[in-house]
Amino acid sequence: MNKRFLGVLLVLQLSVTFGGSVVDPLDSLSILALGALDGRAVVKTADGKMHVLKLGSSIPGTKAVVTQILADKLVVEDSIDPSSEVRQTVWITKSSDSSGKAIVQRLNTEAPAQMAVVVEEAQAMGAGKTSKSTKKKTGDK
Repeated sequence: MNKRFLGVLLVLQLSVTFGGSVVDPLDSLSILALGALDGRAVVKTADGKMHVLKLGSSIPGTKAVVTQILADKLVVEDSIDPSSEVRQTVWITKSSDSSGKAIVQRLNTEAPAQMAVVVEEAQAMGAGKTSKSTKKKTGDK
């Protein structure tokens, strides 16, 4: 078998054996209230504590910072990798069911590699074109 595959299996087995799991703290967040007009949100973290957040606040237990408070969701910027400055936009929507857990959607910060190449090619092609203007002849009907 592939050594990398065996390594992944070992890590998964250790995770299951010792009860360890990688849990995103934002997944255990509950949104109790969103005040888009006054720019405040009330959330409940996994430890059961309630926090009032405003723009620029960090969510306790995470590296996420509140960037927008909308009527239907909380928008935050979260650190993807603690060792780098790469940030990711995350939408946290209030749950509609009785569990109260928020719905977390992480948005891609960069276009896929294929898309970046297409965009670069389109820009290169656009740079070589000259604009042409068409004038209507006055005698045509």
